[in-house]
Amino acid sequence: MPLYRSDDIETVVAELQAGIIPTSIFMKNVLEKKDNFAGIEKKEARKMKRKWRKLKKKHNVKNTSISQAAYEIRFHLREEKKWH
Repeated sequence: MPLYRSDDIETVVAELQAGIIPTSIFMKNVLEKKDNFAGIEKKEARKMKRKWRKLKKKHNVKNTSISQAAYEIRFHLREEKKWH
């Protein structure tokens, strides 16, 4: 499995196209104990959270830490991008 960095531009673009907060930003905010959805309307934040859950379900990511789930989702998004 190739290593896709969370701050790689192709990864960030793939995550933005998927409609989620880029994992590099999300994890940085988690470490700094900041709200990732501050400044975003509740409806939009809910939509982003739902998209994340859908991606986890689609790629069969279960019972893992946020960082591990982010890595697996990032891998699948980058692999999908190669074929489209």
